[in-house]
Amino acid sequence: MIFRSALPPVDIPNVDIVTFLRAKIHTCPYWTDRDRAVFIDATTGESLSIAQFEAELTRLTAGWQHTAGLAIGDVVALVAPNDIRFSVGLFSILAAGGTVTLVNPAYTAAEMAQQLADAGARFALVAPEALATVAETRIVKPESTYLLHPTIRPPGSRNLADLASDQPPRTSTSPLPTSPAYLCYSSGTTGRPKAVALTHRNIVANVCQVDAFKRHHGLSHSGQTLAGILPFFHTYGLTILLHLGLVQGFTVVAVRRFQLDDFVPLVAQFRINAAYLVPPVIISLFKDPRTRAGDLSSLVEVGTGAAPFSAQLIHDILTVYAVRFGQGYGLTEASPAVLFTPAAVHASSTVGVLLPNMEAKIVAEDGRALGYGETGELCLRGPNVMSGYLNNPEATTASFDADGFLLTGDLGHVSVHDEFFITDRIKELIKYKGFQVAPAELEAVLISHPAVREAVVLGSYDPEQLTELPRALVVRQPDYCSRDAEELAREIASFTNDQVAGYKKLRGGVGFIDALPKSAAGKVMRRQLRAQLQLGNPLGPT
Repeated sequence: MIFRSALPPVDIPNVDIVTFLRAKIHTCPYWTDRDRAVFIDATTGESLSIAQFEAELTRLTAGWQHTAGLAIGDVVALVAPNDIRFSVGLFSILAAGGTVTLVNPAYTAAEMAQQLADAGARFALVAPEALATVAETRIVKPESTYLLHPTIRPPGSRNLADLASDQPPRTSTSPLPTSPAYLCYSSGTTGRPKAVALTHRNIVANVCQVDAFKRHHGLSHSGQTLAGILPFFHTYGLTILLHLGLVQGFTVVAVRRFQLDDFVPLVAQFRINAAYLVPPVIISLFKDPRTRAGDLSSLVEVGTGAAPFSAQLIHDILTVYAVRFGQGYGLTEASPAVLFTPAAVHASSTVGVLLPNMEAKIVAEDGRALGYGETGELCLRGPNVMSGYLNNPEATTASFDADGFLLTGDLGHVSVHDEFFITDRIKELIKYKGFQVAPAELEAVLISHPAVREAVVLGSYDPEQLTELPRALVVRQPDYCSRDAEELAREIASFTNDQVAGYKKLRGGVGFIDALPKSAAGKVMRRQLRAQLQLGNPLGPT
């Protein structure tokens, strides 16, 4: 059975990203005020107006062509945290005919070198704090490296002022819509990180899909101010904050380095209307009593991706805070948005319905397409789905079925109302004596306990029983840290076990940890925690 979006298809312009965005800027009523800020620096208060944005875009596009000598198809590594000039740097590369590989600035030199070499980066646009690491990789030549800053210029380096050119940019370099725009790295369903080649058409399609969906349901952010907390170098922040922002006409407050304690003051200072956050941040934030005491009067919507949120937890948040709480689902290979909740005014554990122009299947292990209410692997087809992995035809072929559907590696099911529910990642499943245990389901129960600030469930192998046992690692709420650890661990385990089937019980026990290691995108680094378990670190009482 193939599931299709209930919304009518949207027209997708057959143009490159920058041509598309420029047309949208010139027709968006919120950009008629040329002094209106596109980006504001959360720390310094410096802003970039739409007029400055367009002027810098033109001068930097010409700079890549005339100063740097960028040729069509050349790859530029953009290595920077959230910055008010990130966007104009990004789009100037595309406008000049280049391809961008987005790099986490927190990477080590070894990690960075692997990505730069694999992507074939010839140039680099780098935040000042990442310059030394990029230089250490010795992949991009110093003379081909530019600082993402207009005034900072360490000896021997070049910055945006050196790159910019007053010559008119060449207009014949617009890439084909089917050309790669971004090389974003993802492990896909298995293996080492691979370069996801997202074309101009993939991104234009996804922006059109999200824009149409939000406008249809009255959820457009037009004229609002959004918190720029999601990393711009991650596809979630890239599409929603950078691309959709120009289309809908909203201002983004760029947060260079986010700390949980900064959220409430940020909302109050800039009168933030909406914030897209990762699940661990939302859980910690709304379970913190300091949040309730702060001024969140301007905040009307909080959005997140598919996560272990129980309907009860969403209900608790909505009871205390006067916000819309929207969930969604996406993956790098889909540019990334796939599902959104149409209206989040009541508690539900659905992650949404399909965006326009999308099709989906739920597939059993034997390849059969399943129907409503049946759980299997979610498979997707649509104009926003990647063209493939760069220089990796084997991985690309393995990621699609014979009908061109992307195999997501995620388990889920669909209700009779065409609402999608994501159960877990296939590779995260715990096998207990032949039964499949989904960590997300247990995590959803765990975080509803008042002592639990964050939680993750992993499989702990028991050689005596020759099976994995579900084990929870918990970050405690501050008020519970003085409690006897063993007693509290038993209480939390009992609380969870009473709400799940027998084979799902936390037979591996409950351990406590000071903090869950997370990636820049906010995902819990389960592999690192598994390694600790395999090394015999008990990570707290059982």
